[in-house]
Amino acid sequence: MSKGLLPPQLKRYKISIDDSDWISPPNNSRALKVKLNTNDKADEVILQLKGIKQLELVADGSDDFTGSKQSVSLDALFSLESLSLEDLNLEKICNVPLSAGSFRQLRTITMHNCHKLTNIFSFSIDRVLPNLQAIEVSCCENMEEIFAIEREDDVNNTQLIHEIEFSQLCSVTLRRLPQLKSVCHRVKTTSQMQLTSSTNDGDIISEDIIDIPKSLFNEKVVFPNLETLKISSISAERIWHNQLPTMSSSFQNLNRLLVHNCDNLKELFPSSMVNGFVQLQYIQIYECSRLEEMVFMEELRAEEKKDIQFPFLKEMKITSCPNFKTFISDDKIGFPSLKAMDIQGCPKFKEFIFNDKVAVPNLEKLEIFYMDNLEKIWHNQIVKDSFCKLKSLEVKCCRRLLNVFPSNIHGRLLSSLESLEVDECDSLEEIFDLGELSNYDSQILILPLANLQKLSVSWM
Repeated sequence: MSKGLLPPQLKRYKISIDDSDWISPPNNSRALKVKLNTNDKADEVILQLKGIKQLELVADGSDDFTGSKQSVSLDALFSLESLSLEDLNLEKICNVPLSAGSFRQLRTITMHNCHKLTNIFSFSIDRVLPNLQAIEVSCCENMEEIFAIEREDDVNNTQLIHEIEFSQLCSVTLRRLPQLKSVCHRVKTTSQMQLTSSTNDGDIISEDIIDIPKSLFNEKVVFPNLETLKISSISAERIWHNQLPTMSSSFQNLNRLLVHNCDNLKELFPSSMVNGFVQLQYIQIYECSRLEEMVFMEELRAEEKKDIQFPFLKEMKITSCPNFKTFISDDKIGFPSLKAMDIQGCPKFKEFIFNDKVAVPNLEKLEIFYMDNLEKIWHNQIVKDSFCKLKSLEVKCCRRLLNVFPSNIHGRLLSSLESLEVDECDSLEEIFDLGELSNYDSQILILPLANLQKLSVSWM
């Protein structure tokens, strides 16, 4: 590649890198496909991009412009606002930890199919990437942490970085990262990895395997303005660190949480953090095979215990979680603002879904699908004022369900329910048992019933 090839007035590049012949883009395209000689260096390419704002590097085919040990020095990209890397065989993006002046204008980071990367950037200071707003990392099979904290001069681990704050970060998306253990984690540098410690048995254990992260988010990183978190197909056993009450303030603006295919998760939230999610409005959980409960109750002192509530949660979807069996064990939980709930494919629910521990006073729409072992939707005792605003109920493919409404909750439902749909519930014998509730006026306008083989009567 010849120096001076890239016009200095261009501010946005999409560069595709391979060893094939030149391909000319359309006249109005901002994309440039670059043929590199075997002697070309990555740094020489980057230096010609000085001053650009958006950079997308894509490697076509199995080879790219780096050797397996090469890294790219991006210090020249002081004006960069958007960085996207795809199909690159880089082991490191930068060959030194970021300094205070690195990437100060960077707003978005996107990584896809960069299989040799173990992290995106490493830090040696606690104030970096001050304008970063969004991160999306997907299909990087060796990614262990998104950001690494390292101090080459701190070989004895005495000068710890207590907290790194991403003050502007509002969106994080992590997909198909099978080795990911933590978003931000302290790693050992070359000199630190030479240290060893002895066990009582005389065995030698390398220091770099002692500090293993146990949660995706820990005390080292703070996201005061994070609004959207999407995680899919990662191996972490926990999302949040459950021994740090101050962690909840780090996610006080989280609005949307989506968790898909995270098969090592057993619970979603530790009880000590729940009340800190004061802005959380949407939760979606999909195909988490080991997930058992939504909130894990910790052993807390009496003065630390509070009512467990998601104060502003409006919509919740739980789908295809074969071991999910309860929202919370041995305590009460409240969803005072919840408007819509969708539960599908959770066969561990057998006797009921809702009891006197789950409060949903403003629920308007409820969907229950593919609950093969469910016999009842409601327990004989439910929280006062729950379901009194329910307008729509849809029940499908609940093969063992015996009835839809027990007599103890008819009164609170009939005054508000407008739509009821029931389909493919083979064991269902009745919908309502009105009994002594003849004084209540029904508002139901839609009542489609289908494929109910044992249904003898809807109203008694």
